[in-house]
Amino acid sequence: MDKGRTACGVALGIVAGLVLIGVFIWQLPKDSVQWAAWIQAFGVIFSVIAAWKIGNRQAKTALIHAEKMRRRYQAELIVSCMAMVDSAQSNWGDIPGQYDADFTDWRDYVGASTAWKPLIADLDAMKSTPIHEIFPYDVAVAFLTLRSKLTELVNGLNLLMADGGRGGGDAYEVAKAFLGIKEALTEQAKEFDEQAMRIPEVASIWAGEMASATS
Repeated sequence: MDKGRTACGVALGIVAGLVLIGVFIWQLPKDSVQWAAWIQAFGVIFSVIAAWKIGNRQAKTALIHAEKMRRRYQAELIVSCMAMVDSAQSNWGDIPGQYDADFTDWRDYVGASTAWKPLIADLDAMKSTPIHEIFPYDVAVAFLTLRSKLTELVNGLNLLMADGGRGGGDAYEVAKAFLGIKEALTEQAKEFDEQAMRIPEVASIWAGEMASATS
C-alpha cells in the first residue's frame, strides 16, 4: 500500500510539473514582476515536494527503527525464556534417576525443601512470560509445550510429597512415569533451543551473554 501511494504521489507530481511547465511556456513572463511571480510559484512547488520527500523518508526511517526495536524486544524475550529453560533443566536434572528398594533417594529428595522447590520458581517465571509476544509462533509453541510438561512434573512431585515419597503404588510404574517426563522435558528443551537459535538476533544475544558469563 505504501508503494502504491508513493507511485501515485510521484505520478501526480510529474503531471503537475508538466502542466506548470506548459503554462509557463504558454504564458512566458514579459517583465520582472511576472518573472518574480513565476520564480515564487516554482519555489513554493519545490518546497512542497522537498517537504513531502523529507517527511516520507523520515516516516520510512521511523518504521524501520520501530521494526528493529520490535525484533530486538522479541529476541530478548526469547533469550530470557532460554535462560529459564536452562535453569529448569539444571534443576530437574537433580531428580533421582531411579528408585531404590525402599525409596530412600526419593524421600530424601522430596523431603528436602531446597531440592525441587527451585523448579517451582522456574515454572512460576515461565507462567509469567507473555507467550503472545513471542514470535515466531513455532518458538512460542515449543516453549508452551515445555511449560506444560514442567507443570506435569511439578504436580507429580507435589503428589509424591503428599504421599510421603512412597510413590503411592508400584515403584516401577512410578519411576517409569517420572523418568518419562524427565526425558520428554529434556527433548522439549532441546527442540525449543533449536527453534530459538534459528533466529539471528536471538543467537547473537545468547552468544554475547554466554561470552560475558565465561569472561
